[in-house]
Amino acid sequence: MIDFADITSDNIVLGTAGSSSAALSALQIAMTEGATVIGQPRTTAKRDFMCKAGADCVVVIDEEGLAQRVMAFTAGRGFYL
Repeated sequence: MIDFADITSDNIVLGTAGSSSAALSALQIAMTEGATVIGQPRTTAKRDFMCKAGADCVVVIDEEGLAQRVMAFTAGRGFYL
């Protein structure tokens, strides 16, 4: 992911199915590169897990509008990957 997507500290990365093992691993790799990380779990219980895992922003898909929340968090920039 680091080499293929060229993840850097300038990037914002969105992890869909954010609490899955694959998404969590990808987000942790992005965090080690200094990227800003947005997690997207389905439930409030998983939001707490994502926060503890280090996500900079967590959007619970069953409760919030993803596009609106991401654009607000990123000041209109959106995400890179």
